[in-house]
Amino acid sequence: MKQNDDKRILPNGRDIDELLRFLPIIDSPDFSPVDQWEGGTELDNGTFMFPYPEYNDIINQLYDVVTQECWSDHDYAKFDVATMYENRKFIENASLCDISSMLTYFVRGEKFCSGHMGEMIKTGKLSSVLKRLALIRQGG
Repeated sequence: MKQNDDKRILPNGRDIDELLRFLPIIDSPDFSPVDQWEGGTELDNGTFMFPYPEYNDIINQLYDVVTQECWSDHDYAKFDVATMYENRKFIENASLCDISSMLTYFVRGEKFCSGHMGEMIKTGKLSSVLKRLALIRQGG
């Protein structure tokens, strides 16, 4: 578990509440983070545009919240964050610093893999992190 290095701005209660408002939405079985996929077509000059998701407004709002400085871990790449998401016990005991690393991975992954955020939501990985955050918010 990572500890705050006293250089990072950690989220306060209001920041946590702002993020947790998305939990019941993304947890809904009927929720789909992607409205449609774009691209994947040949352009006039013969090149191809890679496919990319057009996220719905809720995900765009979530992105705006998660990319706030208090959730950013500029050193997240030093840790095997993908493995953190796969380890249920790790998530159950994650600190606020761990959660900010996982949230940074959530948004940064989209830069390298189109549809990353949508997949993290569909598989429940983001939900499990937000549920841990809710427990921290409640004092546990």
